[in-house]
Amino acid sequence: MKTFMSRSRGVRGCAFALVWAGLCWPVAKAQSTTQGAIAGTVEDATGAVIGGANVVLHNNGTNAEIKLTTDASGYFKAPLVNPGIYTVTITASGFGDYTANTVAVTVGSLSELHPTMNTGTASESVTVSSEAPLLKMESAEISETLTSKEIVNLPLNGGRWSNLALLTPGAVSDANGYGLISFRGISPLLNTVEIDGADDNQAFFSEERGRTREGYSTSQIAIAEFQVNTGVFSAEFGRAAGGVLNAITKSGTNSIHGQTYFYDRDNDWGALNPFTTYTSVTYSGDTPNVITGVPFQPKDWRKRWGFGAGGPLIKDKLFWFYAYDQYRRNFPGVAKPSSPNAFFSQSADMALPSDDSCISTGTAAKVVVTGTNTTPTDVKSGDAGVCALAWRVYSGNYATAALHYTQLLYGTAASGATGLTGAGLLDDLGTTPRTGDEVLNTPKLDWQISGTEHLSALYHRLRWDSPGGVQTQTSNNYATDTFGTDFVKLDYGLVELASVFSPSLSNELRFQYGRELDDEGQQAHSSFTNQYLNNTTGTPVQLAIYGGSSNNGFTAGMPYYSFRTAYPDERKTQLGDTANWTYHNQNLKFGFDILRNADTVNNLYESNGVYTYTYFSDFFADILQPSGTCDSSESQTGLGAYPCYYGFTQGFGTPKFTITTMDYGFFAQDDWKLTPRLTMNIGVRYDYEHVPPPFPSLIATEKYPYAPTQNQPSDKNNIGPRIGFSWDPYGKGKMVVHAGYGLYYGRILNGVILNAYEATGSPLGQYTVPSIYGEKTSSTVPQFPQVISSGTFPTPSLDYFAKNFQAPQTQQYDLSVQQDFGHGNIFTLSYLGSMGRELPNFLNLNLNPSSVASASNTAQSTMYQTTLTVTGTNNNCGPLACGTTITSNVYAKTAKPKSGSTVNTYVNADYGSVTEVVSNINSSYNALVAEFTNRSNKYAQFDLNYTWSHALDYNQNESTSPSTNNWYDPWNNPKANYGNSAFNVPNRFVAWALLNYPGNATDWKKYLINSWHLNPVVQVQNGLPYSAATSGTMPSETYGNYTYSAAGSGMTGSASSSYLLQIGRDTFKQPTTADFDMRLEKDLPISERFNVELLGEVFNVFNHVNVTGVNTTAYSISGSNLVYNPYSTTGGVSGESGFGAVTNANSNFVYSQRQIQLGMKLDF
Repeated sequence: MKTFMSRSRGVRGCAFALVWAGLCWPVAKAQSTTQGAIAGTVEDATGAVIGGANVVLHNNGTNAEIKLTTDASGYFKAPLVNPGIYTVTITASGFGDYTANTVAVTVGSLSELHPTMNTGTASESVTVSSEAPLLKMESAEISETLTSKEIVNLPLNGGRWSNLALLTPGAVSDANGYGLISFRGISPLLNTVEIDGADDNQAFFSEERGRTREGYSTSQIAIAEFQVNTGVFSAEFGRAAGGVLNAITKSGTNSIHGQTYFYDRDNDWGALNPFTTYTSVTYSGDTPNVITGVPFQPKDWRKRWGFGAGGPLIKDKLFWFYAYDQYRRNFPGVAKPSSPNAFFSQSADMALPSDDSCISTGTAAKVVVTGTNTTPTDVKSGDAGVCALAWRVYSGNYATAALHYTQLLYGTAASGATGLTGAGLLDDLGTTPRTGDEVLNTPKLDWQISGTEHLSALYHRLRWDSPGGVQTQTSNNYATDTFGTDFVKLDYGLVELASVFSPSLSNELRFQYGRELDDEGQQAHSSFTNQYLNNTTGTPVQLAIYGGSSNNGFTAGMPYYSFRTAYPDERKTQLGDTANWTYHNQNLKFGFDILRNADTVNNLYESNGVYTYTYFSDFFADILQPSGTCDSSESQTGLGAYPCYYGFTQGFGTPKFTITTMDYGFFAQDDWKLTPRLTMNIGVRYDYEHVPPPFPSLIATEKYPYAPTQNQPSDKNNIGPRIGFSWDPYGKGKMVVHAGYGLYYGRILNGVILNAYEATGSPLGQYTVPSIYGEKTSSTVPQFPQVISSGTFPTPSLDYFAKNFQAPQTQQYDLSVQQDFGHGNIFTLSYLGSMGRELPNFLNLNLNPSSVASASNTAQSTMYQTTLTVTGTNNNCGPLACGTTITSNVYAKTAKPKSGSTVNTYVNADYGSVTEVVSNINSSYNALVAEFTNRSNKYAQFDLNYTWSHALDYNQNESTSPSTNNWYDPWNNPKANYGNSAFNVPNRFVAWALLNYPGNATDWKKYLINSWHLNPVVQVQNGLPYSAATSGTMPSETYGNYTYSAAGSGMTGSASSSYLLQIGRDTFKQPTTADFDMRLEKDLPISERFNVELLGEVFNVFNHVNVTGVNTTAYSISGSNLVYNPYSTTGGVSGESGFGAVTNANSNFVYSQRQIQLGMKLDF
């Protein structure tokens, strides 16, 4: 401990020394994370440079000015310029004045001028395009900037501004479709988002603050522009192994300007989604008529309104801006079973056919043909369950049991036939109220203290209330009261001081403090929950009811997320400084960034208990007589003295934990214009994340002390060099070649840290009682729906960090050529490359690979060999040929001798799983990009880009907590995990345009003909990849004196990825996705100051079926066979079933069926 503390003090001492150096050192940069730059070389008419010329940059909005002098080479550069529109005036003795109007400056970009001054007194005034320059003459980075014009005018499904990053090359949405974006085949959790140069990520889940269930985190109207850095970005950016989204908020000017807006969107105006269905049950006499899979249009309307406005408080000195946004959505959820038809088709006869009877054998109940033991063929599928219920509860009275079975299954729909009252399972399904209400307030002040100092202060407040909003899908396999409540409270403040000490020396100092509280809870209980799932504690249990198969049922009661009062409560403090020094043709920048994240989590997983039932007859028996009427193995018709549930588990331990991480970043960069045609970018960054030590109380109280749980990640070698160049090969400013390389480091996620530190195998941490599945060996297990008051500490499982755990790393490298074809038309051809290294992984190292039992080795072993034969129907065995045999070595959990005690075969028998959090995954990404764009044309501004790419990895994950095991085999054959990445999208085409028809009509006709705008967005790509998976567990095998049972599911028993090595991982693709969105807008000028915009937007214009889910189960393990699950054009919601069948489409935040939105805006 002493060694650790001394090292920690040493690191912190060095950190603060470097901080002090960063504050005091006269250092410099080019453009920054919040600013842009203006530069140029002043020449006379003959091409000779003019040194000593006076340059004045005038902000047209605030009247702020920056004064410079050209050096001996005629060069000038203002490296710290607020984004906006400028007038540049240059004067020199013996020359006429030069003035450039409407020079645009955007974040992170350099606006380069080429001023030529005439001798004598003749002045020259030129008008420069008000659009940002697209040719990057002095930077090697691959980035795109989207301005306010694109942000507020392109059709954006949902309103989340950061989703516009999908319009840039190298970006794809992840499989979840909730707004997370992958860059260069790297997990979205390794990106970073910045607002005004400050961290805007939640450290616990590593997402944009506020996460993705709410409408959006920052309103569109508040964002002036944002930069998408997809690779080889400046050393000033850190804590990102993926991409960087860098947004700048709007500021006020000397004129009052703003916009108010209202948007209205209603599902009734759009198309029907055939995957949103309902189930209804009606009765004719005592026969149910079950109708399932009927598509319907659920209610879903969204309204969004607000304003963004700014102006002066004191002219030229103090400016204000305020953005207000409110988003309200009413979108009831649809609760349904996974397979409604299979679930509700298990009706029963109210009375058995006359030639059949219900009998008891003493250990089981069964329906037989009267007088024989033959199973009848004229009974309904539910009759066997009713017969069991009769002997368990009603002394063999089938008719009485049938009434209660029917009532408990169909509820009020069956009351007329049964004569009973009370809720049934059907009553717990259907539509459930769900709303979302978000309010955003973003005030900002800018104070021009003097001509050399500027102070800005911003406060942001977000409130999101969503009863029923934890589950956001249109339909889900949860009961009406289990969709959960979701609340977010986010507050943060940012302060930035920009100082110019001299024409060559400037500085930015930034500070932020923020808090985010995410709270999830339970909706009001349904009548079904209150009647059947509540208990003496007053807290209902969670119920998983399968209806015969785990593929059929749904979850009811209080789910695991019902108790998340803080998940997390995160406090963020950040201090950063960047100093800038321009020396001749060099721009030097040095700085630091210190970030503190304190995360508190208050959540005890499954503390209310979880009951699992496979069969209706078992669940209904426990409701009607919970004292125990089943055998110990929960068979459908067994009789005995045990409870009838198949599974029970309950969580215990300490619900609340807190960790604090510190991120230190130090950087230096030199942007050196070696010649007028060649600029070198050389930089280096050091990142260090101080991870706290494990909780001492949890290590000291481990049931079986396990030394590795004391490991504390400490990766101190994260030095990232960055180098690149920008070269104008012909010196005409029409072509530029970029190349660059950089080494980047991401964060160790706070969620992974805290979850691993909680799970040390200590009773003071969090644990679950031994899960009872299948076999109940004691009649003292809890009676449904009661819970255990204190759990006997079980055989623990644990997580720990590898001793040499490293932060994730990527190497990025690019080569691109840009060509200006005139009139603002720019063509870019790029190669993008990336190699991920030391990405996180989770391995269960308690699985024991030491020996394999087989026909040739009958000694006691820790693994066993088994062979499966591929079978199918009608000679259709799928990707594998019928009769193919697959032999696997399977990890065993136990070796059971013919006599004597069962042997635990794990490496350490004191534990269940022992998961090591390691950093051993590699990835690669290679892409070619062609892009054609124009941002300056008066009538048509557009961007078209096509990306061909291939992303490969060793099964990279996207997890914020350790899974038990992530690899096919945790010990052997790492190459078995190598294949297409889950983020692999080989072909992607994106196009957007702002098409303007200003018109020239006069009189009344101008209101009809003039000022039309058509803004389309097109995105077409290959579907996301998936694997041919298996279901089930490998069969037990006997070799010699021992019978071996698999430790878990899958072909190796490792309970991890279930794909087949013979086919490979992620070798199949979902169908092509195509999304065409469009906005049509009409301007109606009211006066010189006011303009009304009427608009209509259509998302997914052609209602393309964008698949968001497919059946990935290709084979099921059944005894010694591997049985193919063939694709069929019958069954399922989509009329398809089997492997590859579409199970859902247009059902997430990225893709929806055709939707229509109307809006109105007032500009002033």
